[in-house]
Amino acid sequence: MAASRKVFDEMPSRGVASWNALVVGYARNGMFLDALSVFKELAAQGPEVPLDQVSVSSALSACTGAGAVNFGRQVHACAAKVGLELSALCVSNALLDMYTRCGSSCEALALFDAVDCRDVFTWNILIRGHIHGRRFKEACVQFRSMVRDGVLPDDVSFTTALQASACLIAWALGASIHASVVKTGFLGSRGLASSLINMYSKCGCLDDAHRAFEVAENHLCVFTWTAMITALQQHGYGVQAVDMFETMLQKGISPDHITFVSVLSSCSQSGLIEQGRKYFNLMTQVYKITPWSEHYACMVDMFGRAGLLGEAKQFIDQMRVRPDASVLGALLAGCMNCKDLEMGEEVAKRLFEIEPGNTGNYILLANIYTSHGRLDEANELRRQMMSQELRKAKGCTFVNIESQTTMPSSKNEVCDVSEMTEELVRKKSFLGS
Repeated sequence: MAASRKVFDEMPSRGVASWNALVVGYARNGMFLDALSVFKELAAQGPEVPLDQVSVSSALSACTGAGAVNFGRQVHACAAKVGLELSALCVSNALLDMYTRCGSSCEALALFDAVDCRDVFTWNILIRGHIHGRRFKEACVQFRSMVRDGVLPDDVSFTTALQASACLIAWALGASIHASVVKTGFLGSRGLASSLINMYSKCGCLDDAHRAFEVAENHLCVFTWTAMITALQQHGYGVQAVDMFETMLQKGISPDHITFVSVLSSCSQSGLIEQGRKYFNLMTQVYKITPWSEHYACMVDMFGRAGLLGEAKQFIDQMRVRPDASVLGALLAGCMNCKDLEMGEEVAKRLFEIEPGNTGNYILLANIYTSHGRLDEANELRRQMMSQELRKAKGCTFVNIESQTTMPSSKNEVCDVSEMTEELVRKKSFLGS
C-alpha cells in the first residue's frame, strides 16, 4: 500500500475513482484507520470531488473493521447529506452491517425499517446481527418475515437460520428450513451440510444428523466431516468419532484446527491415550497446524482423566505458549480426579488470579479439600465465594413441546416456511430469473 499511496500522491489530478481505489485498498488490506483517514481527506475536497456509493460503502466497511461506530455515524451523516443513505442499496446495506456488527442494534433496526428496497443481503445482515447479539428467536422470526416478503433465501440465509434453530433447540423449524434448502437447490453449497448436521445434533437427533451427512453432495469437504465427527463426540460416541476421523484421512481429506479439537476431545472422553498422543503429533508434525489452547486443554484433560497427572504437568511445562485458563482448568480437574491436593492448590491459586469470577475453580478446589477431609478449608472457600457474590450458574434444559412453545418451532407454525419458499422458487422459474 505504500507504493499505491506514493503513486496517488504524485498524481497531478485526482478524481473520485482514484480516491476510492485508495480507500478500498486500505480497507481490503485490513488497514482500516488508514482507509478512514483517506476518506476524511476525500470528504474535505467538497463539491470538487463528490462522494459516491463506492466512497461511502468502502468507508463504512472500514468503520466496521475498526469497530469505529462513532466515525460510522459521521459517514452516515455524509451519506444522508448527498442523498445516498436510502437511495443506494449498497450504502444502506453497508450502514446496516456497520451498525449490527458494532452492536448498535437500535440504529440498525431503525435503518432497516426505513429502507424500502430490501434484497437478500439486507435481510442476511439483519439476521446475522441478531445471531451476533444472541437474539436467536428474533433471527428466526426475521428469516420467516424475509420469506413472507417474497425474498428468496440464499445459502447464507439458510446457514444463519439453521444456526439460530440449533441454538434454540428448535428441531421442527430446522427441519422445515432443511426442506427449503432441498427445494431451492442449495444442498450442495459449501457449509450448508455442516450447518444441517450441527442443527440436528444440537437438537438431539443424531440419526438425522447422520442422514444429512450421508446425502451431502460435497463429501470431500472438511467442514462436513468435522461437523459429523463433532456431533458424534458431543453425543458421547468418542470411539465412533475416531473411526470416522480415520476414514476421513483415508479419503485424503486434510483436517483443520476444529477437526483436531473434536478428535482429541473424543480421545479424552473415551480414554484413548495412545491415539490422542498420535493425533496431536500428527497435527503438529505432519499437518503443521499450530495448536490452539483448546488442543492443549484436550490433551491435559485426557491425561488427567487417565490419572496421568505427572504427564499432564510435564505436557504443560513443554508448551511453547503460556497456559491459559482452559489449560489450567483442565489440570485442576485432573487434580480433582487424582485427589492431588498439593498441585490442586498451586493450580487453583493461578486460576483465581486469571479468572477470579469463575466459580467452577472454587468448587473444584473445595471438592479436593473435602475429599481429603479438610472441611474447614472447603467451607472457607465457599464463604469466599459468598463474600464475592459468586454463584454457581444454574443448569437448564430446553424442552420443545410443540403445542405449548412460544417459539415458532411447532410444525403447524413453521411448515409454511418450506411452502412459501417453494412458491418463490416457482415464481422465479416462471419469470426466468
